[in-house]
This record gives sequence, C-alpha cells and structure tokens, in this order.
Amino acid sequence: MGRGAEFTLRTQGVGSEGDTDTAAVEIEDSVIKVFDELYEVVREKQPLQQSFVDRLNETNQQLSDRIPDALREAARGQQERKKYLAALRRRSSS
Repeated sequence: MGRGAEFTLRTQGVGSEGDTDTAAVEIEDSVIKVFDELYEVVREKQPLQQSFVDRLNETNQQLSDRIPDALREAARGQQERKKYLAALRRRSSS
C-alpha cells in the first residue's frame, strides 16, 4: 500500500471499565481526500461533477477488495463479544 494515514478505531470494550478494543486501519491519503471532498459536496449541497463521480468510482474499486475481509473480521469480533457476554451472564447468574 502506498503512503497513507493510520487510524486507530476504538470500539466499546467488553473488558474492565475504560478498556477499549483497538484496530489499526491504513487508509491512503487519496482515499481520505475523496471522502473529505464528498463530505463537502454533501454539506454544501453542491451538484456532483462527472470528474468527481469518476474519482468516487475509482475509490470504490480501490476499496472493494478490502470490504469482504473487513466484514468477516467485524463478524468475528461480534461473535467473540457475544460469547464473552454470554459467559459473563452465566457466571453472574451462578
């Protein structure tokens, strides 16, 4: 992957209070720029220019290979949290 920014995504932790689960996600500067522009277009209620739509389509292509893996990882994390919470409930009811 080229030069990009690394973000830390924080999700609600299931551990002790104040703990959070984190995952590093690398997002290229070019993708960030397109999403920033999209935000501005929507916020300012500007019409979409064809050149911008073309960049959105290119960004979609660039990100589309990552989506299935990200969805699988998110589903795996949800399953782990459900199992953990179920185990906590069983312990607290004993």
